[in-house]
Amino acid sequence: MYTVAYSISNWRNKDNTANFSDNCSTAGINQATENKVIAVYPNPTKNHIDFSIHTNVQIFNATAQLIAEKKNVNTLDLSTQPTGIYFITLTNNNGQVIQRSKIVKE
Repeated sequence: MYTVAYSISNWRNKDNTANFSDNCSTAGINQATENKVIAVYPNPTKNHIDFSIHTNVQIFNATAQLIAEKKNVNTLDLSTQPTGIYFITLTNNNGQVIQRSKIVKE
């Protein structure tokens, strides 16, 4: 098994931003899970959109007005909104944007 000291002194052709660690919990597994694409469907829609997981969502109309904001939901009702294009922002519980999508309401 290689140690941090061995890696630093023996591994060549690494870029200057490379970091080495003996702590495997920093291997990016949590980051990879958070970077998973959330399915947003149906698109186009007539009444509502669904998300493949519970998420925090903001929805904006074509003029960038915030028209709805919900936390920890897996569906969003658009039945009272007029036909058009909408933009959604999905965030994690820390408020970090994890995905942006465009929705067409028929």
